[in-house]
Amino acid sequence: MHVKTFSQAQAFLLSHAPKNIGATFPGAKGLERTIHLLGLLGSPQQKLKIIHIAGTSGKGSTAHLLSMMLGALGFSVGLHLSPYVSDLREGFQINNALINKEEFCMFLNEIMGAIEKAKQGPLGSPTYFEILLALVFHIFHRKGVDFAVVETGLGGSFDATNAASAPGKLCLINKIGFDHTKILGNTLAKIAFHKAMIMHRGNLALSVAQKPSARMMIEKVAKEQGAALFFLEKKINVTHVRVRQRETIFDFSFRNLALKNIHLGLIGGHQAENCALALGAVVVLSEQYHFKIDAAKIRTALASAHFPGRMEIIERKKGLFVVDGAHNPQKMAAFTRSLKKLFPGQTFHFLIAFKKGKDIGRILGYITPLAKTITITSCVPSSKDATIQTTPPGDIAALLTKRGFPHHRVIANPKEAFATCVKDNLHPLVVTGSLYLIGNLYSEIQKKT
Repeated sequence: MHVKTFSQAQAFLLSHAPKNIGATFPGAKGLERTIHLLGLLGSPQQKLKIIHIAGTSGKGSTAHLLSMMLGALGFSVGLHLSPYVSDLREGFQINNALINKEEFCMFLNEIMGAIEKAKQGPLGSPTYFEILLALVFHIFHRKGVDFAVVETGLGGSFDATNAASAPGKLCLINKIGFDHTKILGNTLAKIAFHKAMIMHRGNLALSVAQKPSARMMIEKVAKEQGAALFFLEKKINVTHVRVRQRETIFDFSFRNLALKNIHLGLIGGHQAENCALALGAVVVLSEQYHFKIDAAKIRTALASAHFPGRMEIIERKKGLFVVDGAHNPQKMAAFTRSLKKLFPGQTFHFLIAFKKGKDIGRILGYITPLAKTITITSCVPSSKDATIQTTPPGDIAALLTKRGFPHHRVIANPKEAFATCVKDNLHPLVVTGSLYLIGNLYSEIQKKT
């Protein structure tokens, strides 16, 4: 197989997506397949300086901000985000820019032989996501990046990204909450175990403040795995957080770095915590690799931060959109808390969709107190992966009726739903519930601004 165009590359990758509706997370076998495929490529993941990020909420923001800061300090940085909003290449960024389509095809062709060889092995054909991860590590190694910032997909212990296990890896753990409970477990401790298992012997690790059961498990895993672990604490390392409609301002201190009145271009108190984790990573990396931190460059990078689909306030002449990919109770709690701070006493029109398997009852509990109306639609995964299904809009409608919220309607097609909301002049309009929904509508939202 030899691909000549980006469309052909996408088609080849999608041909390896699971087709079974009942397909489940491959677990240990998937990680084993990924390690085997990477081994056929010379194990590039073990030759990179990797910052590996796990957690329930905030991974993408932390990864994005860390990549921006390292780039501002003069380093070449590879950035892998999962999932992406509108372009597959968001998972293959070099210095926060998408790799061009020609190079993407070239690098995919370089690993074709290894993919075909892996298919003949006892573990079977690698999947869409396993091939993507192998390609991520191959590209970052071939491009010679100084650092590779890699966000986990699901969990950590058996996630394909955990093929990276070299002693020098830096692990970051964002806030842990309830999500993917059928796979990761139904307690914070069980979920924390899977997230913490990105730590390997000789790794350094840094975590945000966690609830006691999650913290105890992270500490236990770090000790067993032989990783050096540090925590950032609220009211000690992150203080004086102020949220505004265009930025978040806070103070940060950790070891030899103290910065007051940081102006962050992302909105929300939770983003101050995510940013603090990224700042802590810069401090640890500076000690590990002996470079100086230019505070002015850090400040400039953070002030200019923009991350699509994360608490974006997009104005237009007669109203505004608020866009956020919150897709679990913890993220929705943080998002709605920010909405209340920024728009005290105000209610909103919501356009929502959820991936199947989410705790929709708890998520709706945060939405309905702020909602004038709710339009329910679907989210269509751009990967066409059959394991990623949308929650039937009718099920959400039935739940809202049961909860005594009558002001809702169903428009199953997301683009039609969005167009109808705009036509009906429903402002402010909050689009939330899934990054897949944001991906379906992002270009439409930009057109309307």
